Amino acid sequence: MDFARRSATHPHAETRRLLFGFEATEGVFATTAARDYFLIQVVELPPGWMYMRMRVQGGGSRSQYENRDALRGLRQVVESLVDNGWQVVLPQSGLCGWLMLGFGARTFGAGISLSMQRCEAPGGGGGGGNPP
Repeated sequence: MDFARRSATHPHAETRRLLFGFEATEGVFATTAARDYFLIQVVELPPGWMYMRMRVQGGGSRSQYENRDALRGLRQVVESLVDNGWQVVLPQSGLCGWLMLGFGARTFGAGISLSMQRCEAPGGGGGGGNPP
């Protein structure tokens, strides 16, 4: 957020539309307090374009993402940002990006592999004899 604030106040940003990029875990979107804190921080920035990605813990299956609390929270974030003058872009969102168009997202990305959509957090060990 600090980098976004500094970028927005830079002299080169005065005549340009900025694309802010944020990534948050599914827990941020699923938890009311964390989601509200995120939104408060964002809406204090000058309105622009938001490139926002939700990091999720996947089970390795090829099924569509189904965490209802996180999806509901993502919807609330998209709606709130749009209400505050933001244009929302959802990269690597799979088919849930299509759902978010109804809540105000401008575009989404779905044409990548499932492993990239899931945005797995790196594991703690190397496995297979590899160092962690």
